Amino acid sequence: MLFAFFLFSVFFFKIAAAGKNLIFSVLENQPEKFEKNYSLFKKNIDLFLPDGDIKTLISFLPETLGKSEEKTYYIILQNNRELRPSGGFMGSFAKLKFINGGLLNMEIQDIYVPDGQLPGHVQPPWPIQQAFKQGWWKLRDANWDPDFPTAAQTIAWFLEKGGEERADGIIAVNLSLFEKILPLIGPVKLIDYNQVVNEENFYQVIQGYSETNFFPGSTQKKDILSAFAEVFFEKAKALNPVEKLRALRIILKSIERKQTLFYFQNQKLQQTFHQRAWDGSLTSKWLIKDGEINDYLYMVETNLGANKANCCIDREIVHGVFRTNSGLIEEELKIKFNNKSTVSTPQPPVFWGGNYINFLRVYLPAEAVIKEISAGGEKVAPENVFYDYREKEKLLGVGFFVTISFSSEKTVQINYFLPAKPANRYNLNLKRQPGIESFKYQLNIAGENVKSKTIIKTILSDQDFSIKL
Repeated sequence: MLFAFFLFSVFFFKIAAAGKNLIFSVLENQPEKFEKNYSLFKKNIDLFLPDGDIKTLISFLPETLGKSEEKTYYIILQNNRELRPSGGFMGSFAKLKFINGGLLNMEIQDIYVPDGQLPGHVQPPWPIQQAFKQGWWKLRDANWDPDFPTAAQTIAWFLEKGGEERADGIIAVNLSLFEKILPLIGPVKLIDYNQVVNEENFYQVIQGYSETNFFPGSTQKKDILSAFAEVFFEKAKALNPVEKLRALRIILKSIERKQTLFYFQNQKLQQTFHQRAWDGSLTSKWLIKDGEINDYLYMVETNLGANKANCCIDREIVHGVFRTNSGLIEEELKIKFNNKSTVSTPQPPVFWGGNYINFLRVYLPAEAVIKEISAGGEKVAPENVFYDYREKEKLLGVGFFVTISFSSEKTVQINYFLPAKPANRYNLNLKRQPGIESFKYQLNIAGENVKSKTIIKTILSDQDFSIKL
């Protein structure tokens, strides 16, 4: 056992050292070192890891990092205090260009710059029109689709139409990731701003400089983020090996929990990310089998209140599943929202909180039949419900507006049923939206000739349940 642990440690640190050399030769734009560092890293990986998705991903590195031709990627910086389907409102982006295995350039830009260059008129989804009454669809609202590969293609289209280069990939990152890494990095001193940024004041400082006296076309958001990124990455390079591994774990956890999402034009690479469930797709994992009921539940919130109310929103789901004598599966979904904000409309220097205007979409199996939808005890009229049938994923989405005023609670209830079928097992694929850290979930299973069962969990990432009936 001791010898096995020793071997593991040796291999682990060999891989870590080779990986560190590879990463920094790329980030410091040293293409002459790429081939050597990549070969050494791959050699250690081949010795230590069995065949699998990770080794496949590593094999794509030369092409992904521009070994054969220049590649351009966009990292979309999202503010998850203003929830959108892919995590948060897209306020800025970083454009990264790679050539010959080196990072040629990184440029941070305000989302409103390409927005202002978009020619013509694009009709928005009706909930955006209903909320903003503006009559057009812009890049800043392009992450509308809950299926990230679809949303990413829309984002890429808007970027290109706004005068940016064609995207080889789109990566969505929530700003909360930087808050989690800052304790390792330590305080970031922004000399030109006479400001020190840490995990406690990160959001206040960045949002304050971004929003105070903001107007479309101003560079203040780009300037503060660029200044922060420059110091942040310099301090990251100076971390010791243990701290770098901790930072890597934080990033990997963000990826595993879908707080960071990926889309690539290279379909073979994209398929590998899809197999790892790193692409934020709507796809259900269950295969259709005789004797099994496959259920699906994905709650997608979109903050259309033009505020940062999601700092202060808690949510809890109570999900009842009842099997009748005929085999029909009757379901009752209760979603309780609690808005802890103490003000209706925040005023600077406070930039978060307020009334929560939420366009809520709930995705269910395509065969689900909706009986009734209510919010705060009042029935939602059928003409106010948006239906989104996804033929490819075999899913049905129902969407409607729910407003949760500050310092109040509201419960949404959806009653529906799944058709009867002979079954002795119930499977549920429960998904958690990017941008939401966690929510409480209670599953109650009951019915005729079914042993009652209750499961209570805090949902931190997508969760699968498989229960014998």
